[in-house]
Amino acid sequence: MSAVTRALEKELPRIVANYPGMHHSFEGEAREQADAFRSLSIGAAFVAFLIYTLLAIPLKSYIQPFIVMSAIPFGLAGAIVGHIIMGHPLSIISLFGLLALAGVVVNDSLVMVDYTIQFRPSPAC
Repeated sequence: MSAVTRALEKELPRIVANYPGMHHSFEGEAREQADAFRSLSIGAAFVAFLIYTLLAIPLKSYIQPFIVMSAIPFGLAGAIVGHIIMGHPLSIISLFGLLALAGVVVNDSLVMVDYTIQFRPSPAC
């Protein structure tokens, strides 16, 4: 479906130029997919805020949650590069998988930060 939509987006300016006054819009599955992407981006922002809040409470810090969450873009970039290498387009299911990947990356990063904090030398008295 995305290939057909891309082909139509390329040809529509030429078609509209031939028929002045013509209006067009993408409906059906294309509109549903656009709505899903929009709601998924709002959900991702909410999840990022929620992860930050849940990390800030036990870590008792405003900076350390950012350190833990700084690994998320690297995990997402790796997944997107993997899609490109394998030739798979990003789909709705892939995006849900990327949100789940963010949780796994946060967990791994949290373990690493906690390990680092435990073995940090205590300040001299």
